[in-house]
Amino acid sequence: MAKIIRKHPETGEVFRPHRFRDGLYRVADPALGSKKHHAENQIPAAEQEIAGYVRRGFLLRMRGELNGQVNLVRPEEIEIIGDSRVAAPMAPGEPPKVESASMPPAPVPAPLAISPGGMLPLHGRITCADCFPDRRAQWGETTLERAGWRLTNNPMAWGGQRPEILVLGFSKGATQDAAILTKRHEDVAFARGRKALGRILDTLGLFLAGRSIDDLIAAPDGPMAFGSLIRCSVAKSDGKGGWFQSGGDILGSCLADQSFGDIITNCIRRHLANLPDSLKLVVMLGNGAGYIDGCRRAIASVRPGIRSVNDVAYGDDQVMFVHTIHFAAQGRLVPEWCEATEGTQAQKRKLAQHAISGWGAQP
Repeated sequence: MAKIIRKHPETGEVFRPHRFRDGLYRVADPALGSKKHHAENQIPAAEQEIAGYVRRGFLLRMRGELNGQVNLVRPEEIEIIGDSRVAAPMAPGEPPKVESASMPPAPVPAPLAISPGGMLPLHGRITCADCFPDRRAQWGETTLERAGWRLTNNPMAWGGQRPEILVLGFSKGATQDAAILTKRHEDVAFARGRKALGRILDTLGLFLAGRSIDDLIAAPDGPMAFGSLIRCSVAKSDGKGGWFQSGGDILGSCLADQSFGDIITNCIRRHLANLPDSLKLVVMLGNGAGYIDGCRRAIASVRPGIRSVNDVAYGDDQVMFVHTIHFAAQGRLVPEWCEATEGTQAQKRKLAQHAISGWGAQP
C-alpha cells in the first residue's frame, strides 16, 4: 500500500489522509473550481484508491499530526511513496479505459480469492479486479465489454460482515449507477426501491422491530447485509448502441450466457463460497424460473452441498437461499406477491414463507 503524506512547507508538520466515520476518505475534483471544497461535492474513496485520484489531479482531505486540522490539499503538495500498483494517471475528465469488445473471453488466472475468514465484504466499496485484464481496474471507471455485455468495476457492500440475513439483488441498476462516484455510499443501495424492499422483507417476517430499512443498510455492524449477486454493474447491449441494466431478460440471460459465465463464477466464488457462521438466510431478489435455476446452478458450483427445498428455495447445511419478487418488478407484481391469496406470485410467496418457517427443522 502506498504511503501518502504532505509536509507543511513552513512548519514541517506532517499531514496524512483523513479517514471519515464511514471508513472512507474524501477527494475533490479540481474541475469544480470554487465549489470543490463543499461537502456535497466530496467524493468518497477507499484507501487503495487514494493514490490513483491524487495522480489524476484530485485534491485530498488530510489531517495534520500536530494540530489535528483537516485540510483539502492540492495534489502537487502530496508525496506518494511506494505506489507501484497504481496505474498511470488520467487527467481529470479523461474517458475511462474500455477493453475491446473483440477480446477473447479468456479465463481469469487462478487462484481466485474468496472473502477471508468467512466474513462478508466490509461495508463500503470493494477492491476487486478479478474479472478485468491483468486484474487491474480503476473503481467506478474501468469497463469490460464482451459478447454484448458490459461490466463496470464498482463492487460495493452494505451492512454487517457477520450478519444473520443477506439480501442480494442481481446487479446495480441504472438508478443506482447514476452519479455513483459522488453519492454517499449509504444512498446507493436499492435507490428508489427501499419501500418495496422493506415490504418484501416484512412479508417474510424478517423485518427487525425498531430498525428502518435505511438504518439496516447503513449499519456496518448490523444483523443484515445487502449487495448483489454480481457486485460490479452489469449491462446488456440493446443491439442499437445502447445498454440496459434491468428487467427479467437481463437476469436470466446473463446467467445462461456461457461467454459471461466466468465473471459470474468469479463473483460467486469470492463472496458466497465462504460465508460467516452467523449467516443463515440469503434473500435473493428475483423469482423468475430461469433466474432461480441459473442462480441455483451457479451457487452449487461453489457450494456443492446445495439441495432443493422447493421451487423458490435451496440450501445446504449452513445457509438457505430463498427467492422473492424483485423490489423493482413492474406493475402490481410486488403487491401481488405480498398480498394476493391466489395466482402465481401468491404461490411463490407461500413457498418462500414455508421454506423460511421450516428451515430450522431441516436435517
